Amino acid sequence: MGDLAIPDDMKIVPLEEADDRLADIGNSDAMMDKERPQFEWISITHHSKKGKFEFPSGEEFEEFVGVVVHKQPVRKYWAENAEMGDAPLCMSLDLVMPVPNAVETQNVVCVSCPQNQWGSTAKGGGKGCKEKRILLVWVKVLNDFFLMSLPSTSLKAWGQYLRQIDRSPKVKSHTSVLTKFALNDKVSKGGYEYRECALTVEGALPTAAAIEFANFGADMAAQMEQIPGEEGTPKVEEEAF
Repeated sequence: MGDLAIPDDMKIVPLEEADDRLADIGNSDAMMDKERPQFEWISITHHSKKGKFEFPSGEEFEEFVGVVVHKQPVRKYWAENAEMGDAPLCMSLDLVMPVPNAVETQNVVCVSCPQNQWGSTAKGGGKGCKEKRILLVWVKVLNDFFLMSLPSTSLKAWGQYLRQIDRSPKVKSHTSVLTKFALNDKVSKGGYEYRECALTVEGALPTAAAIEFANFGADMAAQMEQIPGEEGTPKVEEEAF
């Protein structure tokens, strides 16, 4: 993963002072048919006194900065008795329709699917079908790429992050900014304690680095669609609602 021309010490600037050329970055639909690198996963610890991001090496950070290189929306529905490693019965990669090769398609479209309605969980409190975002993230302190799953409980914070970028007059893509990842302690209406992953923009990247990240994200777009089907059963944070 170290073949990208990313400088060791990237100087970021406020969004309003960003290079005008950044407005054109991140809108490419290009996909390259190449073998997908094997990315490892960042996990979030929920049962310690202080939530942390845990990396495959065993290193843990309460927060870190990096770049969201690619985002993959996904909805997944598992059988109630699913075990760790079981494939979801139904899945969508566009939040509109199930994938054609779903094990057991639940509905023609997602919006009217019974499993996508509030109260459809076994406990009756949330949705049986879990919406999330799978991110491909470059982590600055480790200078490497990792996968990260944003569960439904972090989607509100994800939306706020995207609006922060949208409000910028010069930067229109998450591949053009350095982002801080942190964890906030939350409690659901049912009293369930969990950690919300909050993302905030630290500043705009140098144009050359932003182009590298945007191009790599475009290269990985087709390969990222394979990732959701390789995950196991829902993580504990997805049971908050």
